[in-house]
Amino acid sequence: MIVVGFAVPKKDHGYELIEKLEAGVQDMLQIFKIGREMWLLLNR
Repeated sequence: MIVVGFAVPKKDHGYELIEKLEAGVQDMLQIFKIGREMWLLLNR
């Protein structure tokens, strides 16, 4: 992982950013899933 080479405070910040990115990706996937389900319902 890229953050391994950083100093401890920067590494911790890097892990925090990665966690936020993962949460954002999960939110985005949920939005796409709902959008796809709505599209499928409307286009029967």
